[in-house]
Amino acid sequence: MLAAVLLSGCSHSKRGVPLEEHARRPSDESTAVRHLKPGSVLPAMARTPPDLTVPDISLVAGGLRSSSALLAAYNSMHATRINALVDPLVACKITVWNRGASLLWENRWDMIDAPDLKTEITVGKAGPETHRGDENSYTDLFAVESAFGVGDHVSVSAWDRDVTTDESIGTAGDTFQGSFPFYLKASYLKVECRAGDASTMAKPAMAILDKRIEALAKAFVFDPKKADFGYPTDAALSVVRSGFYEPEALLGAHHRAVEERRAKVHELQRVFYAEAQKWIDQTQKTLPDPEQWIPLGDGLSGRIVGVRCPAVLPGEDTGPVNRSVANGCGVVMDVRNDGSAPRPWALSKDAPGGGSCRELGPLTRVSFVRSTGEVYPACLVSVRGAQGFVQGTVTIDPGKDVRLTVATTGPSEESYRLWGSPLLRIETAGGAVFLRIAR
Repeated sequence: MLAAVLLSGCSHSKRGVPLEEHARRPSDESTAVRHLKPGSVLPAMARTPPDLTVPDISLVAGGLRSSSALLAAYNSMHATRINALVDPLVACKITVWNRGASLLWENRWDMIDAPDLKTEITVGKAGPETHRGDENSYTDLFAVESAFGVGDHVSVSAWDRDVTTDESIGTAGDTFQGSFPFYLKASYLKVECRAGDASTMAKPAMAILDKRIEALAKAFVFDPKKADFGYPTDAALSVVRSGFYEPEALLGAHHRAVEERRAKVHELQRVFYAEAQKWIDQTQKTLPDPEQWIPLGDGLSGRIVGVRCPAVLPGEDTGPVNRSVANGCGVVMDVRNDGSAPRPWALSKDAPGGGSCRELGPLTRVSFVRSTGEVYPACLVSVRGAQGFVQGTVTIDPGKDVRLTVATTGPSEESYRLWGSPLLRIETAGGAVFLRIAR
C-alpha cells in the first residue's frame, strides 16, 4: 500500500520498463500502481503535498432513538397540556391486533407470527413521519418529531411489512385539543400519545455524558511516545458514543444541547490531530534518507528499500497471507543483526489473526503513520533470507540481514494519493523509531 504517495514521479510506464526508467517519467498517481511491472521494487520517491483531512468521530446513533430510554420516559409522563411544556417530547405507542379467528385458523396480518409494523404519523400540515417497529410485534413506541399544535389533525396509519408488499392494518385520526394523553382508535389499532419536558427528563443522562466527555478529554492527549500517539481506544470512544443515545432519544440527535457536546468531542479530536500533524512535519525534516541504515534498538538496524506492487506475487511461497493484503502494495525493508550472536526468528506456517499476518519476530510492532497523524497497524506478509522465502525459522547471523515486506489493510489503492508522506514506526524491545518512506 502507500503506492501513489511513494511513486510520484513514476507513471505512464509500460510493463517491463527498467526500474530506472520509472523514476524519470512524470507523475500520475491515479495510474501508477496499475502500470507497474509485477513484483517491481521501486526506491523511495519524492514527497507529495499531504492531504491533512481526517475522518470525524461518529457520534450520532444512526438517527435511531434508544428504545429503553424512550420507554422509561414514556412511562414517566403524566397528564399535561402542550402549552405547559418548554421543550416538548411527544412519544406515541401503537398497538394492533388480529382480525379474529375463523373456523380453521387465527386471521393474522402475518401468516407466521406477529406483524412487522410500519407506522406513519402526520401532524397538522407537517409531512408524514414513518417509523419501523421491531419484527414480530403487535406494539411499537416512537418519538414524534413534528410539533403538536391545538387544532391540528393527527392521523396514524399502520401496515404489516411483508416480503412482497405492505398489508394495510388501518388508519386512525382525530383533532388534537391540546391535552395529553391523546388517544386514537380504529378497527384493529389504537394509539396513545404522551408528552413531557425533554430537557428536564434528559438532565440525568446529560450529566453522565458530561462526565464521560471530561474523562475522554484527559485521555485525548497527543503523545509521540505511544504507538497510537495516545489516540483513545475504540472502547473509550464507545463509552462516550453510547452516552449520546439517551440524550438523543429524549431531545433528538440535532438538539442544540446535544450538538454542543458533540462539538466538544470533535474539538478534542481536531486539536489532537493538529498537534500530531505539526509533530510529524517536524520529524520528517530530521529523519535521514529512507535507504540509510537506522538503529532500531535491541541490537537491530533497519532501512527502507522501497515499494513492491503487489506485495506478494502469485506462486510465491510466503505462507498464509490474506489476499487483500497480498494484492496491495507493500513497503520493503531490510533488518540487520548488529549484535555479536545469531538472532533466530521463528515463523509458523499458520499465521496468527486468521491467516492475515506473520509473526513480527524481534519487531514488537510495525505501523504506518499518515501525515494526518492517523496510525494503521502494519502486517508482515513475507520474510526473505539468503535461501529465499522463510516458512519456518530464519537465523540472522551477526552483520547479516533479512528482507521484509509489510503492508496495511488501511486506505485502499484509490486513496494512496491522500497519504501525504508516510512514516513507518518500528518498535522493538529497545524502544521505537521512525523511518521515512518518501524522500
